[in-house]
Amino acid sequence: DFQTLRTSISRIVDGFHIGSGETRMGIIVYSKGVAFSVPLSYDPVYLKDQASIMPHPREGTNTHLGIEEMIDMFKKDKRDGVPMAGVVVTDGISKEKEKTLLQSRLARDLGINMFSVGVGRYTEEEELRGIASNPDQAIKVESFDELLKILSKLVQLVCPNKCMMPGVIAYPNDVSKNCRLYWKCEGEESKLTCCPRGFSFSAPVQSCIPDPKCVEPCGDEGPICNKRPSVYQPTIYEELIEGYGWVQRSCPPGTAYDRVTCGCTITQTP
Repeated sequence: DFQTLRTSISRIVDGFHIGSGETRMGIIVYSKGVAFSVPLSYDPVYLKDQASIMPHPREGTNTHLGIEEMIDMFKKDKRDGVPMAGVVVTDGISKEKEKTLLQSRLARDLGINMFSVGVGRYTEEEELRGIASNPDQAIKVESFDELLKILSKLVQLVCPNKCMMPGVIAYPNDVSKNCRLYWKCEGEESKLTCCPRGFSFSAPVQSCIPDPKCVEPCGDEGPICNKRPSVYQPTIYEELIEGYGWVQRSCPPGTAYDRVTCGCTITQTP
């Protein structure tokens, strides 16, 4: 159902925190050729409006042309020092598979972190892995409805920590026995760190990603806190909601979030 895909794109706009000075996003619809293209934009309202009117062409699956258009889009409006990510959503096997793999390689060579999502039974896992920057970034779902259900996982995979570059390094030290454990670089030292419960560390994306099965104890942790401070202001925090990911909350008037108590506490005045 293509309308479900339109809804999914709109929700991705919310998840990527589109805005001036933050994340930009573009949209490309392809079939026999590029049928629809929205340039990189900071405007979430504009992007949602464009997503709602995306055409549904039915003339073939020339995936390589869509990736080629994406490469041109990034080349025209690239920002120095800002990571680039491309997500290819397809419901069929490419008409020109070799050209698709070539364009995917050119995208990766440009520095674009590539992800692929295959929808339905007519997609090929080998091709999806060939598009993605690594096999862990190739996802296959049965339908567009299922894609809608896993959007929070996809957003977290593509843009961990609201698209800020995570300061983590996967050192060769053995952390394989605990899915939540990884090494974090602080200054000139490496610190053994735990992902939140329900998240596992992914070396390919260098961040914690949603993983409901990853709930084992990690380190010397006390009571589990499913909240974290916001980067915006002390009266805002984020709460981990199962099935949705991190949701922004506000503390009551006169209080601010305290990571020690894992809640809002009365602010001290001079």
